[in-house]
Amino acid sequence: MTQLKYNKIDEYLASNASEDNVPDLFFLWGHQYLVGEKSKRIVDKLLKGRDRNLALEEIDGEAANAAAVIDTVSTMNPFLDIRVVWAKNLPLFSRKPGWGYAKEEVKRLARFIEKGIPGNTRLIVTSESCDKRSVFFKTAAEKGVVVDCTVPQGARKSDLNEQTMFLRHTAEAVLTAEGKKLDKAAFQKLVDLTGFDPDTFADNLKKLASYTGDRAGIKVKDVDAVASRTKKDPIFEFTNAVCDKDLESSLFYLNSLESAGFHPLQILKALTNQIRKLFAAGCFIEHQHTGNTSGWTKGQDFNTFKQKTVPAIQAYETRISEKTREWGKTTDLLILSNPNNPYPVYQTLKKADNFSVQELKTALSVLGDIDHDMKSSAVDPGLLIKNFIVTICSKGG
Repeated sequence: MTQLKYNKIDEYLASNASEDNVPDLFFLWGHQYLVGEKSKRIVDKLLKGRDRNLALEEIDGEAANAAAVIDTVSTMNPFLDIRVVWAKNLPLFSRKPGWGYAKEEVKRLARFIEKGIPGNTRLIVTSESCDKRSVFFKTAAEKGVVVDCTVPQGARKSDLNEQTMFLRHTAEAVLTAEGKKLDKAAFQKLVDLTGFDPDTFADNLKKLASYTGDRAGIKVKDVDAVASRTKKDPIFEFTNAVCDKDLESSLFYLNSLESAGFHPLQILKALTNQIRKLFAAGCFIEHQHTGNTSGWTKGQDFNTFKQKTVPAIQAYETRISEKTREWGKTTDLLILSNPNNPYPVYQTLKKADNFSVQELKTALSVLGDIDHDMKSSAVDPGLLIKNFIVTICSKGG
């Protein structure tokens, strides 16, 4: 049984230099950035310079059930000595009602793995979460390697220490390949600017590597020149958890905000602004059903989003703006305020997929009622917000 944390997988791969020693199955779950980066390392190890177009087959987990994964893995190619199937983001243990694999599908995939991966095929499975009590996890750990890529998101000292360890690990992985080194003060300054946002942190590291040119050391002055402040504050963590319909985290961050002295109306305003963004995104997504294709599909990757969806958003919002001007009005249902930085919009559309437009419309109405009640009655404002969170996080999208 081989179980590893994310910071041990590189060492494991290096110690198994021979192809004969590399297992047929890897299962990774946890933080999206970590899972993606470590999966790429495993793919590179398995392919060893082979043509990726021929030897690598990727499956979009959100669109593939267990039968589709099994069928893909079972389809042999006698002309390849090694073939890698990368099943990304399988919703094996989704807690969203009506979403993800049924228990029987999980068992079916486990039984397939139990019999052994066919021939020259190697299988990489990734998922957002994991249930270590499940037959799939136990089978994967017995037959292959399971890699825990989770990082705690809390604010306890132990959680913050692990987040820092992860960011150090990321800095070493990114900069070693560039022949660079980040000194301690520069590392701390970058963490202060970005907070625990692995994608932004890694992106800034790459910018710093390019900015410093032939110079190996990266210092505080370089961070000041290149990195921008993107640190996520507690309000963002709270609204982000609500948009993910993560009830446990939403209530945790709400309690943290209240303990830190945030006013209930301040919390309500942030929540309302976020729901309005989702509503605007939902209106765009639903617009495709009128005959105008939005270009957006659930589970879409960022590159496809930039190529297909961003132009569609621009065209859609141009039409909206023209119509409102004709009516002598303005609109706040625009989401692409900066076309040069579409990534936040990409994240908003992904979260909007958790809700229906009607659900968001109702939520905005309820938030308006809460605002009125807070200002005109003696009702407990914290209880109003908590009840809203429980309701919206418990509903199916």
